[in-house]
Amino acid sequence: MTNRRLLVLLALVTGLFLASTACTSESSSAETSDIFEAAPWPSGEELQYRVLDSDGDVIGSGTLSAAADGGLIALTQGYVESETPEGATPVTDDAVVWVNASTFRPERGERTVTSRDDDGKVNTERWSWTYGTDEDGDPTVTVEHFDSEDDDDPSTKTLRLRDHYYDNESSLWLWRSVNLAEEHEDFYVSVNALEASQQTVNLRVPQTETVTVPAGEFEAYRLLFRNGRSVRTAWIEAAEPHRVLRWDNGSSILELLP
Repeated sequence: MTNRRLLVLLALVTGLFLASTACTSESSSAETSDIFEAAPWPSGEELQYRVLDSDGDVIGSGTLSAAADGGLIALTQGYVESETPEGATPVTDDAVVWVNASTFRPERGERTVTSRDDDGKVNTERWSWTYGTDEDGDPTVTVEHFDSEDDDDPSTKTLRLRDHYYDNESSLWLWRSVNLAEEHEDFYVSVNALEASQQTVNLRVPQTETVTVPAGEFEAYRLLFRNGRSVRTAWIEAAEPHRVLRWDNGSSILELLP
């Protein structure tokens, strides 16, 4: 596996990250709504995960944490490759998004990805984004992209947002907050700041089932996420605090550790 491929697998873990090319699907015209109910996680929660590729091999580890920050919640994800050659710089992917503690509406976010090519050359990309409003009062997100550590002229994009939006990087917490029950269904808008794009996501809970991960065996709600032809699956602990037990985005899998 090349380091670029490893980077992609790690990056895909963070949030929903469905193919934005599917935005012309019928789900994009569905009626969306606010889906955040209440945060079930305690402030200061920190969860450890392993990252698997599609063959079931461990390629990395991750840490998810949530902490109160004034009237905001800071949601942090950090991923690192499982094995780094001696003397090399590890492949890492770190992101944090600040959301309103009452509404879960995002306010700002940052993400830094350090990659290493097959020759060992290291590059660090960084994204920074802020939510606001335009002259008409419509919600927007403005994204700066630094394609290297030495980049002093970042590219900037501003996207006007549809209603009922949440930040992609908050997804692994947002799903824990919804009204989890069999046959529950929602439509909401996921904003991918890295691509300066947004998409309507259909969230559906078809059933409960037993799932086994390194942390143990649990009763879980199975959540399906659909955007056009893309379908992804998460297993959320049925009991509070409704931890994400497993997240399968089609390319990599996140599993809860003890």
